[in-house]
Amino acid sequence: MSQPVCLFALWSPEGILFPHQTHYLSELKSCGFRIVLAFSGAICLPYETLAFCNEHDIETVLRQNSGLDFGAWSDLNTPAYLRDATEILLTNDSIVGPFAPLAPFLRRLREKQADISGMVGSRLYRPHLQSWFLLFKRKAFDRPAIQRIFALPFANMSRDEIIWHGELGIAAAAQAEKLTLRALWHPNIMIDRWFPLNPMHFQWEHLITDSHVPFVKAELLRSNPFNVPMRQAWKNICHASGLSPEEIQKWLETRPQRVSPAPGLLRRLFYQTLAFIDRHAGRHQGRP
Repeated sequence: MSQPVCLFALWSPEGILFPHQTHYLSELKSCGFRIVLAFSGAICLPYETLAFCNEHDIETVLRQNSGLDFGAWSDLNTPAYLRDATEILLTNDSIVGPFAPLAPFLRRLREKQADISGMVGSRLYRPHLQSWFLLFKRKAFDRPAIQRIFALPFANMSRDEIIWHGELGIAAAAQAEKLTLRALWHPNIMIDRWFPLNPMHFQWEHLITDSHVPFVKAELLRSNPFNVPMRQAWKNICHASGLSPEEIQKWLETRPQRVSPAPGLLRRLFYQTLAFIDRHAGRHQGRP
């Protein structure tokens, strides 16, 4: 039977699914997706994980932890997993949520009639869609330039190379194939024209509370590199949605810390100022 297919990349050496992850998977199932779930780094799955996946008819794949999410998506890019797919959704465990029912957000994405649509757009390096939630029409996913992206040797690349060849590469491939890209949210403030920003950091609260995007990035919760104020607001959003901030914190403690240069003081102050303006003045609006 034809239906949309979700290729879900998950890092879980123990094969464990945390409550917020089963919540997300259940939302995807309620939206009609057939889910293929890749456990990177796992060699077996515990009973609880198998029981949940069997109950929700989720296909599971165990793979080596290589190539990050693009490596996992490449492994799942096979006729067996994409059989009868009308759409292909790429998503991963780098986000927490959704904090509201997912169906209305998917409906808004589909209404854009784009070949490739995503939750959040970015102008960093070149205009592109953030890769943690990408919805492809099947004919777009099958185009040669797009398929060449997923044939790349991501297992042999660094994280930065994967971003360049994967996330940014999709935008370049789409341009070569004359495919349309649309984001549910894109920064639309003048300063972003000169200083491309990540709205999932400095606008995270506004995006959730005003129902623009129902997710928050795990990186923000784990390390908050720009020291954006969020503790109490984050707990309030969790409790309002029925998710437990304590359980999410337990999950964050299992994830490896990413070693990267700390943002400079001026950059941190810049982000904090924008976050303050966004929270208290509500002056930033994204294109619908």
